[in-house]
Amino acid sequence: SLKMTAEALGRVLWLPARSADGELLLRRAPALVRRTFLGVAAELPQKSTLAGLKDSPPTSSAASERSEPPMMVAMPTSSAQQGSEQHFRWEVFLADMKSEQPPFDSLDLQVLGERLVSRQFWEVVAKSADLRRHVCRVFRENESWLPDLEVPARGRPGQRIGSYFRRGAFEPIVGEAGLPYVDAPEICQPYLEMLRIRCVANFENLAVALSCWADKEPPPMCAPKALMHALLKQALHERQTPSVLLDLKKKVFIPGKGPIEAHQAVWSAGEGENDFVRNVCKLADAPILEDIYGESLRGWFCYFLNVRDSPGVFQLLQALTRILPAQIGGGQEGPKVKPTLLLLRQIYAELFVQLQEGFRASEDVQQLKRRRVDDDMTLQELSRERDPLGFHVNTIFRSKRFVVLPQARGRPWKFLTSAQTYWSVDLEIADLPCSKFALSNFYASPVQKTNQGESVDVDLKQFFVEVLGVKEVLTREELARRFQPQSRPGRPLQTHQEAPQPRGEELSEDEDSSEDSVEAEDDATLGLQDLLGDEAGLLDILPAFGSRSGASGAKRRRTDNLPADADVDATFLRNLMSRCTQRTRSAQAGEAMYTGGSSGLPTTTEEVALRKIHWSHGGVSLYACGPPAFLASPEALQAEGLSLAGRQASVPRGSFLPSEGLKQRAASFADSVLVPLAQFFQVPVASVAAAVGPSIGRGRNVHGLICFNLPQHEVRRSDLCRWYCEMCRLLASNASGEDFSTAEVASALTAQHLTRFLEFQASVRRRR
Repeated sequence: SLKMTAEALGRVLWLPARSADGELLLRRAPALVRRTFLGVAAELPQKSTLAGLKDSPPTSSAASERSEPPMMVAMPTSSAQQGSEQHFRWEVFLADMKSEQPPFDSLDLQVLGERLVSRQFWEVVAKSADLRRHVCRVFRENESWLPDLEVPARGRPGQRIGSYFRRGAFEPIVGEAGLPYVDAPEICQPYLEMLRIRCVANFENLAVALSCWADKEPPPMCAPKALMHALLKQALHERQTPSVLLDLKKKVFIPGKGPIEAHQAVWSAGEGENDFVRNVCKLADAPILEDIYGESLRGWFCYFLNVRDSPGVFQLLQALTRILPAQIGGGQEGPKVKPTLLLLRQIYAELFVQLQEGFRASEDVQQLKRRRVDDDMTLQELSRERDPLGFHVNTIFRSKRFVVLPQARGRPWKFLTSAQTYWSVDLEIADLPCSKFALSNFYASPVQKTNQGESVDVDLKQFFVEVLGVKEVLTREELARRFQPQSRPGRPLQTHQEAPQPRGEELSEDEDSSEDSVEAEDDATLGLQDLLGDEAGLLDILPAFGSRSGASGAKRRRTDNLPADADVDATFLRNLMSRCTQRTRSAQAGEAMYTGGSSGLPTTTEEVALRKIHWSHGGVSLYACGPPAFLASPEALQAEGLSLAGRQASVPRGSFLPSEGLKQRAASFADSVLVPLAQFFQVPVASVAAAVGPSIGRGRNVHGLICFNLPQHEVRRSDLCRWYCEMCRLLASNASGEDFSTAEVASALTAQHLTRFLEFQASVRRRR
């Protein structure tokens, strides 16, 4: 029998061919162009376009050396046969006879891209070794452009073939529709890899899959937890490329938001400082990853991506930025959490703790002092080299108004740079208004923090004075120098551009270049009016050449010397009293409530909680009021006549139960005082309550709910006058932050209800 190879057959077999002019001729296979490319039909270009083929991707050496126009194999075809398996096998047969592949510009690249990622194509390839051999040859000859071919997508930009993933390897990890998939049998894996389609779920390919997931638009609303678990598993068994890890640190995915960098996130809200950490994260817009991914992925985020366990210096500075008003460089949308003095103290304390940890890792101080003597280093150079992070924070506080002084009675808060503040005042000027703006009034109390598992008391004086360089004592001479135009402090240092920027600690510098104009236009700084008051005699401390008006008081946004209008004041006061009473009318007696300290000094107040006791009498409720430690201590509760409920069927476990003596005292107090007071002020009985505990004081207004301190002795109706005054005072607490003081509102409420109160007292006497 006669045996002949396909190549030898091509040299003797004549095949019908069609030229670019449509002429039918007979040619041998090596002189012809195949009609299809991987099963996709090609059209022979016209003569006018043949000249441009030299700029297209190469087809083969023979085609480039041929001088005559290409001729395509003429085969009977129909539209129904496009891309069919029979067509594909004809292509393999012609390729074995050394016919040429179609020119690049004769291919429909969109159809070709769709075919290479289609399931039908790879199922056909998997059926035949000849087809796989042909596909391997074509992929090798066209490896320079096939992987970069774009696959069209509806309504969004197309994706390169090289960015696809084999479904069988990645869909169990990422999920359906999580990535662009190619559905191909496992036998086709070598040919998929020739197109740079990722087929093995190793660390590098999983990292690419995560990048593809994170870059989706719009961002998915679910977290790729399984993908993160697969990355962690591979990272524990494979050696990671530093560049891949560096890229992954920029792809921390947040559902609904997209990728952020690792230094912008926090792993956990902690246990002891849960509220503080969450408030800082809300202010800094830093997601808490444990809430999204769960505890099992802690190793991946904290060990491999270096995500911090708790807010770092970057998040703390971002939180302070959000607290600032927008006109002085704060957040445009305002803070997401209402700032409090307690929150500010905790932020400063956490900053100090982290700076101390960073300083311990730096060089020995004595060695640096010797270097300063030997190398003649300046003090600024010494500070920057000894503690770069501390120097950076110092520079930020000198250029941004991050020192916050909360103000009572609705006065604007003060936002200052560290150069504008002082810790305390000298006794010589202690009677001047400047003494109330000393930092010691706000931040003298130690703040308890947990450092390396130990509870420590953080002294904020050391933070402000030693780290930030705040003036420790404001003297008479220093106060006078503040109003000298030539040496007035407060201008930000211009050294922040030279300061070393720790990784992830960069802040945008969008402040106005002229700070003097900012100081003169807003009332959030300390001006002459704030430091010296209204009395002209106080100006005698200024030198003769000093400015009497004060630059910071000439253009204040708030005007202090407008003439008073009694009618307008009376109208606003009546409106304010009505709102105070209405707020109490609409108050709800909740099961548990959280409130700030009473109207004591800021340095002695702590935020406390109220918890409802399982008892009521005529609609009146009873509460336990105290810090969390009190509410969690059975011994402290027992001292107040309270106990914790066990497994009673009618009472929820853990509820507070009053003793019989406490019940009798509370019922008597409700009948003698609370119910009459509710009638006096025309408020619901449920809007007034009694309370026991160390933090109730003389009573509290908790979000409109009036809570009285339950007296130890029996109360008579003749004692009602005292409780009437307390009711007026507590109702006036609803006006906190308004233009009128609590005392003014309390006085007006007392006068408003006094007539009815006297009538009630007279009726009591008649009944007696």
